[in-house]
Amino acid sequence: MATYDNGMTVVGVTATKVCTVDAESSGVLITNNGAAAVFFGGPNVAISGANQGISVAAGATQLFPSIGGVTHDLYGIIAAATANITFMMPQAGS
Repeated sequence: MATYDNGMTVVGVTATKVCTVDAESSGVLITNNGAAAVFFGGPNVAISGANQGISVAAGATQLFPSIGGVTHDLYGIIAAATANITFMMPQAGS
């Protein structure tokens, strides 16, 4: 039987791993529970410049698809303070 993996991560002013998206997953649903935008991307994600990530506004939810059947980590960063990020993704059953 398939199930969901979910959790919460606190993101700050340095790139923080939010979750690992399994190769078999269709992606991850992210909610920004903070008061300011959070930027998502790889381990070098930034709030501006060449490594600027995808911005998710305060209170918003965004679906990030999996990447070509490869397990990968999703990181987040915020300009100031911290934000609680919740995530949920489907997991294959055993």
